[in-house]
Amino acid sequence: MELSAQQQQRMDKLSTDDQLKLKAIMQMMAKEKDAIEKDARKAKGMMEDDEPKIVNSLKNLIINALKKVHQGAYRDDIYDSFYTELMQNVDAGRVELDGLDVEDEFDNFISVNTDNIDETISLKEILD
Repeated sequence: MELSAQQQQRMDKLSTDDQLKLKAIMQMMAKEKDAIEKDARKAKGMMEDDEPKIVNSLKNLIINALKKVHQGAYRDDIYDSFYTELMQNVDAGRVELDGLDVEDEFDNFISVNTDNIDETISLKEILD
């Protein structure tokens, strides 16, 4: 615990007993500051760690629900593309997730992208 010249002059004016008390208080404050900073770093890390889990669980929830309805009708990359587009629309404010009929949105996505999906499937069959 280093003191500036001005702080050292003030410290020198105190009695030995008061100096000891002040040093003890300063040490406790430093420990408390370290503990607070440690807790803040830990909390920030926990928030950052939880964010991907929330996003991934939402993604899995949506995709798994669609897979259950469509039972193997589409490849995983189609569902991933739908989810990516849906989240872009949410971020842009064009779609609200609250009350959204995901199945209708997916059906619209499929109808708009049917040609692309069919071409991708045909290309995949050719390559296989």
